[in-house]
Amino acid sequence: MAAKYQMVYEEVRQGIFDGRFADGSYLPSEDELADQYDLSRGTVRRALSQLQEEGLIQKIHGHGAMVLDPRQFDFPTDTLTSFSELSKQQKLRYTTKVVMNKAAFLTAEQLTEFNVNGKYKKRPGIQLERVRVIDGKPLVFDQDFFFSSIVGASIPAAAAQASVYRYLERDKKLKIGFARKKVTVEPIDAALRLILDLRKDTHIVVVRSLVYLENATLFQIHKSFQRVDTFNLTNVVRRDRQE
Repeated sequence: MAAKYQMVYEEVRQGIFDGRFADGSYLPSEDELADQYDLSRGTVRRALSQLQEEGLIQKIHGHGAMVLDPRQFDFPTDTLTSFSELSKQQKLRYTTKVVMNKAAFLTAEQLTEFNVNGKYKKRPGIQLERVRVIDGKPLVFDQDFFFSSIVGASIPAAAAQASVYRYLERDKKLKIGFARKKVTVEPIDAALRLILDLRKDTHIVVVRSLVYLENATLFQIHKSFQRVDTFNLTNVVRRDRQE
């Protein structure tokens, strides 16, 4: 049997995603929720603490629990996680629209942008472009280049739609190791404004990654564009105490 606090957590969480509790509004008080569910305040408080840990609410002393934008999700910097894995972890409802999946070569601009050795210029690969739609809104645009010598001559449409990493690890038996990431905030161009249905935004978050196998072989060049209002960069850092 599920813990009592879990019922409160799940129903309130669903209400946030359904829009019954709007972004910027306040949840009913702990006393009100305790009466509604016939539970103790301690049990309700535990449910609210879990919602706060997920970034769905913020407790404000003297005011209660404010609802935060549920479309915002954490982008970890200390792990190599695919979008599908990240969405599953954070229980995001999303779909993927594949807009390009074709054979290609790296352009001179890509080599310069990612500071990649010129030896990769003539190596064939696969250019994959996907729009991530979360709760009906296009929020992320991914551009990926995979070297064919590593992943094969093509990437199946089903894998591009679902999870390329799962396909590479399960079907191709590749051991994905690590990535070098760079995160910046840059002005939006007209093409991105159209792709992500942006109107008043002036800037966008750009994540550039070079992704390697465990044996340090470069196999993927990744570039992702994400709306500033839905991006939440997270990491766990510890104090290096000085004597």
